[in-house]
Amino acid sequence: MRPLIIRSMEMVASMLSITVRAVKSLPAVFLFVCVCSLVYPAEPVDPAVQKLLVELDRVANLYRDSALGFTCNETVHLHTDDGRRTVRLRYIYSRTPDGTHTDHRLRRKDRGPGELVALGDLGIDRALVRVYSWVFLFESSRWPHYRYEIRGEEVLDGMPALKITLDPIEPFHENVNEWQATVWVDRETHLPLRVEALSVRDREAQQAYLRALAADSRSWTPYTWEESTTLFGVKHHGLRYPSEARIEMASHTVPSRAGGRGRRLYAVRQLYTDYRFFKTSARDQLEQGIE
Repeated sequence: MRPLIIRSMEMVASMLSITVRAVKSLPAVFLFVCVCSLVYPAEPVDPAVQKLLVELDRVANLYRDSALGFTCNETVHLHTDDGRRTVRLRYIYSRTPDGTHTDHRLRRKDRGPGELVALGDLGIDRALVRVYSWVFLFESSRWPHYRYEIRGEEVLDGMPALKITLDPIEPFHENVNEWQATVWVDRETHLPLRVEALSVRDREAQQAYLRALAADSRSWTPYTWEESTTLFGVKHHGLRYPSEARIEMASHTVPSRAGGRGRRLYAVRQLYTDYRFFKTSARDQLEQGIE
């Protein structure tokens, strides 16, 4: 994990208003290493996990480099106590020149170009905005922010899969380590098959509920959290892409309701079909008016 150690040293050096190159004398080196060990205590890394992370980082970079952009049909079903709502969109995912990713949604029409829209404008307040981005949880830049563990093997859709858990390490940062996740990857190719996740905030609510349940609390206090599942069921040119994403928000009480499932507040199901891949910019795709 040499790159990880170097990054940690540079971060500590920045805190001390020095740089790694500025540390030249032996006493200073000794002091610097001691501070590093206090601020970033070393955690034992399972060699099997380390080897797997290297492969998963390679896969993440393959996705970043190979899938420059794609469009697909996105169908979103929202179920609440107030009823059901369905919207049908054309989804555009693209990488910008600076290496970041962006996405857009067009309202599908029978004729003419689509209309640029946001999910919130269509009455869809909850949805996974970028289901494709789960693959980047294993990039080496994320390693200092997560604790990874291999939880064994299972069979998904007839394929042997490795089950991996990701636990975020404090401090938590948006778009860096805001998720606790369980990921299943193909044992041979290390491509993603399934991702189950909940945010740090939702995890705290879930853990509070479990503590109250273990204490046999009789307060009937509601604990609410949202869980998501993403399936990578579409195969194209050696990679896998999202086919479905599901979100469910439920309220749980102690004592628990029958079956312990809680009362569902809403559920979202997102379906992805008709993938098309391109190497032009998202702006070009929008100007072409993809239907």
